[in-house]
Amino acid sequence: MPYKIAVSVTNDLNQDQRMHRICNSMLDAGYEVVLIGREKRSSQELLKQRFEQKRLKCWFESGVLFYLEYNIRLFFFLLFGSYDLLYSVDLDTLSSAALVSVLKRKKLIYDAHEYFVEVPELQDSKFKKWLWNLVANIFIPISDLNITVNNELSKILSVKYNHDFEVIRSVPLLDINNEEDIGSKENIILYQGVLNEGRGLEEAIKWISKNKEDIKLHIVGEGDLSDSLRKLKSEVDKENKVQFLGWKSPKELDEITKKAWLGLNLLDGTSLNYKYSLANKFFNYMHAGLPSINMDFPVYSRYCNEFNVGVCIADLEEESIDKAIIPFLNDPTRYQDMVTSAKKASDVNCWQVEEVKLINLIDKIMRG
Repeated sequence: MPYKIAVSVTNDLNQDQRMHRICNSMLDAGYEVVLIGREKRSSQELLKQRFEQKRLKCWFESGVLFYLEYNIRLFFFLLFGSYDLLYSVDLDTLSSAALVSVLKRKKLIYDAHEYFVEVPELQDSKFKKWLWNLVANIFIPISDLNITVNNELSKILSVKYNHDFEVIRSVPLLDINNEEDIGSKENIILYQGVLNEGRGLEEAIKWISKNKEDIKLHIVGEGDLSDSLRKLKSEVDKENKVQFLGWKSPKELDEITKKAWLGLNLLDGTSLNYKYSLANKFFNYMHAGLPSINMDFPVYSRYCNEFNVGVCIADLEEESIDKAIIPFLNDPTRYQDMVTSAKKASDVNCWQVEEVKLINLIDKIMRG
């Protein structure tokens, strides 16, 4: 019988392209896989996948009570299931998965998608940060394998928690049939992802509302700031240059991204989580042949300098955004060079490379 892996997250599964890739790779390697998330009141019908999916219903949708309820429900779901490996994504699923791994003597993987204790939502609460660090310090040592998304974050987490973190980057599958015509692109600056605090979205809306060039900003996604950002648009966007497209399926998002002109990946530098992030969208833009506007943080700066796939700005001031974007309008040759570089960079920054490393690591702890 093949080993069965239970993968746990706190989202509603449909938008989690990283975990879709990981679960499909484990399935192709001969493992049985179930991806476990939560069902929100706003959740759409589950997208069809090759692997099993399970959503847990919760009374609470956010805050401490949600995390407590979800982990209790997850604990009992895992406890009464029959799994050989528990794969926990981020600290908000680690406690339940780790406890079950100890009680049932099963293998455990901890996958740190971000610098969890440094997310903006925890910056004003010393108690919450202390609590999540306590979870990390208790349960990370139990894990048989720790992974994260980039070299810089791996070094930080390895020192902080005194345990090694392997690097598995969150990169798309390389589409060998992607021959998108560069000329079909429209003058659209695209943001894709969650609409949360610290993503530079307020600044981007204000900037483009004042800009006189024939460019627009399309925002794909929803989040905590959905209502406030739409209100801001109604107040400042007199020429209707900003459009909110809501959530889109991965396939729809790919098509939207290919037709855009620039990708937006702005972040607030006061958050260490953002400072050492490597967002999915950065590589999604790259694979679509989209030059991107990023922050001058260690990881993004390294990739932009090495592969010539985007530019970095020092802060979120309107002048900085202006100096990064307007030159692309005035220098088509530079833009085309960066599009070509993005396509070439996709060949080595793709999931076909990362999945080999991931499966080798899993095989090692399961069969080694």
